[in-house]
Amino acid sequence: MNKVSILHISDIHKGADMSLKTLLDSLIRDRERWEEEGIKHPDYIVLSGDVVQGGATEEIIAGQYVEAESFLSELCKEFLGNDRERMIIVPGNHDLSWPYCDGCMEPVDVTPENIELYLKHKDEDGHFRYGAEHPLSEFLSLMFFNAQLRGKTCQKDQKTG
Repeated sequence: MNKVSILHISDIHKGADMSLKTLLDSLIRDRERWEEEGIKHPDYIVLSGDVVQGGATEEIIAGQYVEAESFLSELCKEFLGNDRERMIIVPGNHDLSWPYCDGCMEPVDVTPENIELYLKHKDEDGHFRYGAEHPLSEFLSLMFFNAQLRGKTCQKDQKTG
């Protein structure tokens, strides 16, 4: 049976005060120790969570992604022989462009009393399901919480909607 080795990195949160070169150098030093201990070289890299810290403007976010892209390219070269198909990236909430998202939202009057209207979902038999039975209940609960904090909810993408 072939064993698969995965290097899992999570929540980098690349901000202005952080050097991704330091992280890469640390991973390379760790790899040297793995080799000494007989640990298999990674077959895949999974980067989950937040690649960047995010920011209030597109320029801040773009700058973070320029640095993150350089880090990811070097990481792929060092650990995967430049085979980008073996790097899996799952973005996190900080990887969103909140300035763009805010432009795609329209205010709605969501209150604890009328939240059920936003949780309605028809199942395959045409029956409505609510609350915890809704397939997106955890996401919608988080969305409602975030909406309360931000004063709005994501209801309509103005570009597609």
